[in-house]
Amino acid sequence: MSNIAHLQSHNPKTRIDAIQVHENDIAELVIISEPGVGKQIVFDVRDILMMDTDVSVNARIMLEELALRSLVYRKVEQSPVLLASDGTDIACVQTPSVSIEAVPRYDRGTSQCDGKTIDYYVSDEYKRTVIEAMSDFQLVDIVMTQPLVSVMASGRDTNVLASFSLQPLTNLVFTRDQQIVTQRGVVLARLSSEQRQKEIEIMEFCFQKLGIPIVGRIPDEGRLEGGDFFMAGPDLALVGIGLRSNIQAINYLMDNDLLGVSSLAVVRDDIDRSQDRMHLDCVFNILDDKLVLLRSDIAIEDSPIPRMVDLYVQDPVTKKYSLDPATTNVPFVTFLKGRGFEIIEVTPEQQAAYGCNVLNMGKGNILAVHEKVARNIASHRSFRGTVQCMDFSAITSMYGAVHCASQVVRRRSRNDE
Repeated sequence: MSNIAHLQSHNPKTRIDAIQVHENDIAELVIISEPGVGKQIVFDVRDILMMDTDVSVNARIMLEELALRSLVYRKVEQSPVLLASDGTDIACVQTPSVSIEAVPRYDRGTSQCDGKTIDYYVSDEYKRTVIEAMSDFQLVDIVMTQPLVSVMASGRDTNVLASFSLQPLTNLVFTRDQQIVTQRGVVLARLSSEQRQKEIEIMEFCFQKLGIPIVGRIPDEGRLEGGDFFMAGPDLALVGIGLRSNIQAINYLMDNDLLGVSSLAVVRDDIDRSQDRMHLDCVFNILDDKLVLLRSDIAIEDSPIPRMVDLYVQDPVTKKYSLDPATTNVPFVTFLKGRGFEIIEVTPEQQAAYGCNVLNMGKGNILAVHEKVARNIASHRSFRGTVQCMDFSAITSMYGAVHCASQVVRRRSRNDE
């Protein structure tokens, strides 16, 4: 158990401040949804969901309530009888990953199930009975798979049938997307896919369990995904808009002073809008204070797939942001060089294999998934850190890599050591 987890288990009301000033600051707390990185500073979502349920009734009840919202019972009218291969009717169809108590059979010789009885088996009362009987592991399975239980009268003397379907939250492995972490703290995002909105509820539950406050929540008209956001110090944040994030979300961040930076570079993708380059972290990343990765055909001023920058600057008195007329519609590469960044170019082929999607653990300690890009970083004249290349093929096959599959919730200044 990490030091933070140990602290939480003894004092669940302890508050942990989420903060991120620079991508190159030292990671102290990382949330993932797939094991594979050292556990000293890393929490897996499943571990957070079950945290303290063995010692705290409150924690157990919290998990039960989340599972109640995740499990849906539905009454189905006049459905045909389901038959097994031997001709017998099926009382309950179960999946290997989720074990749910079967709807009980009635005694032989009793009358067939009527509407009132079916109503009981789709009621919150019955669902709560089922949930309370489950183990912690089963509750987490419910949360992660979002079962739909269809209950119907069988038309035979077995009376009640139930069938299951699952809507597993497979994209929760990409824990970058559901929120951003700024100098102010955690802001809950709003994902462009309605099918993924449940992920935000689960991540909010995790932050609550960890004692991490939420400082903002993107409203309905906004769209923001964490892969589009980078902190680059107290004076600069970068956010991409295009396929997955929009200007309404950015305006919300600025209007509510949720960034904690004096300037915000909005990196527009007006033309490309490719699924292969859906987020800013697909084509760009920060390796060190003044060293970045950038896809090579974006690292030119006449790019065929341009990223253009509009810079918003905050008034130090009113705290309001306004567009800097001198830095409007500027090629991304021009903006970066003007800010003193050196660029390591990543070829389109390397980018397509997630060469840009690295994770900076702080002070230039980089986790990468593409060997050639890792070598290029390590051998660059201005790179002062270390690079570890990981086999992340199980995740890259799902259209993401190590940056997508992690969220650094807290960093401490690299200058503290």
